[in-house]
Amino acid sequence: YDVLPGAMAQTAASGQIEVIEFFMFWCFHCYTFEPELDRWQAHAPSDVSLTRVPAMFNPDAQLQARAYYTAEVLGKLDEMHDAFYVEIHERGNALASRTALADFFQRFGVDAATFDATFDSREVDARVQHAASLARTYGIVATPTLVIGGRYSTNPTLAGADGDEPFQAMLAVVDQLVADLRACHDRCIEAARQR
Repeated sequence: YDVLPGAMAQTAASGQIEVIEFFMFWCFHCYTFEPELDRWQAHAPSDVSLTRVPAMFNPDAQLQARAYYTAEVLGKLDEMHDAFYVEIHERGNALASRTALADFFQRFGVDAATFDATFDSREVDARVQHAASLARTYGIVATPTLVIGGRYSTNPTLAGADGDEPFQAMLAVVDQLVADLRACHDRCIEAARQR
């Protein structure tokens, strides 16, 4: 893992330890990692939250990031998140145009006018800009990358995940870093109580 330069341990707004996944829908490694991450999230401790943030390394990824936040704003993300991966990696539809995305959204009950209005909305603009800012702040250069507590980042290469189970190795690193952040937090609280 890397210690992020100048980073200080951060918690999510809920006070939980935040783990951020930077991903791209067209990234095959992200696609194969998704089931592992879902299982990890289902068993994560209650003081840990997972946030997914689309990385935008190229124009197609930027378009798909807008689509991700469009689905989020429309309340469709839960049913569409995995479907984006399936559409790209199993059905061979790259979702690389606005028209392809509008057609895809229509299968989930979103008409063209609603898609267009949301896709072009200020709310989606703000979320895309925030995602780009987070990626710059954390120096994201590969996907999938996980940022833990705003202080550490890891990916399969950093985790030394060259074996048969690269994503389990990466998630084991995440679990250790979460435990370290939790212990640090607990020590700080105890020190404050003793003052």
